[in-house]
Amino acid sequence: MCRIKIRIFLLVAVLSMPALCFSQISSLNTYSPYTIYGLGDLHNTATAATSAMGGIGTAYWDPYTVNVANPASHAAVNRNSFIFNFGLSGKQSYLKESGGGSTAHNTFNIDNIAVKFPLYKGIGFSVSMTPMSSVGYQIEKDETDPDIITDIGLVKYFYTGEGGITQFKAGVGFKVFEKLSLGADLIYYLGTISREYGNTVTTVTSTSSYGSASVRNREEISKLLFDVGLQYDIIRNTRRFLTFGAIYQPKATLDNKLVKQFGMTTSSDSIYYEEFTNTVKVPDKFSMGIFYRTEKLGIGFDCTFQNWKNSMEMSSIDDVSLSKSNSYNVGFEYTPNRIDIRRALNRWTYRAGFRYTDMYLVKNGHNTSEKAITFGVGIPLKMTSFSSVDVGVELGQRGTTRHQLIKHNYFKVSVGISLFGSDDWFVKRKYY
Repeated sequence: MCRIKIRIFLLVAVLSMPALCFSQISSLNTYSPYTIYGLGDLHNTATAATSAMGGIGTAYWDPYTVNVANPASHAAVNRNSFIFNFGLSGKQSYLKESGGGSTAHNTFNIDNIAVKFPLYKGIGFSVSMTPMSSVGYQIEKDETDPDIITDIGLVKYFYTGEGGITQFKAGVGFKVFEKLSLGADLIYYLGTISREYGNTVTTVTSTSSYGSASVRNREEISKLLFDVGLQYDIIRNTRRFLTFGAIYQPKATLDNKLVKQFGMTTSSDSIYYEEFTNTVKVPDKFSMGIFYRTEKLGIGFDCTFQNWKNSMEMSSIDDVSLSKSNSYNVGFEYTPNRIDIRRALNRWTYRAGFRYTDMYLVKNGHNTSEKAITFGVGIPLKMTSFSSVDVGVELGQRGTTRHQLIKHNYFKVSVGISLFGSDDWFVKRKYY
């Protein structure tokens, strides 16, 4: 009866992916003024477990968990097994302006939903949903020009935005031979990004009346793409593994339906409405990494390269442009004794990592970068089970208060559950 309930739960979770996706792209799932431009914040494709290891995943493989980064890792799956992974995160952001102002905001997000199971010996299949980018900001500024205040009144400018892009993946990984695995993902990008900017006017000394106006932009993005990956065991024996991994995603143009509306802030009626198609180019992306594993220890390093120059039109008035986005991730995990029957803490997996990313946004002629330290634990649900609850913490910083930029510090907590179904899930029972 317990196994039947688990199977029903997993089936409902998988079928609920579209609804959860709609919830994700329709809410404020991030908060950063840097997301006012481009596609917003680009996410690292990772589960709670790999996020706690600095976000590595290119060369990482495990037959008892899902790696949503490299499709070649799907080949590492036991026969007659089923793996389900679900992750959530909460993020507290602290922003400080160069002028001394500060604010704080918290967000909640669905990080991933994924399943993996074997199709045949040495061939694994996975379906997943993860965020690709997120947009979220609420900015207000008061006019400081004394001439405008005298002639017109108190003017307040506002900028708001929300939404993002979600990626659905269906991937297959297979072993070419014992040391080499190849894989490919079919990826469907789907998302909506809404932005609004305008002003409100409060007259003080002027006898004239001024209206308050706003411009609303809504982008509906969709595209079917793919990526390919490989993993090769440089060293493979009963005591240790040394694996090299690589992922390549070709460049593509996203189908972007853009709706522009101009109207008054006090009314939902539109004075001007325009609907047209805009192009958003996603440059090709290449990742490579290495992962070393023993019975107790695993340590890895990843690097990713993507050049966003000239991929989208940016505002020359705001002095914004796009550049290369390179990231470097390092992390490790350590399990003292997975089968220790006396000390539960020895069965836990302890993780830590670090990542550094050159962001694709250039503001006021200066690149922005993000750096973060990560750590967490994996807690087995039972003594002899590979199912676990994974908890990760990330402390990060982006930008600076110099060069009229904004310093963004954040604290993020990720929680994931990984359920591993063993062989007896698939055994046809003769007695009940």
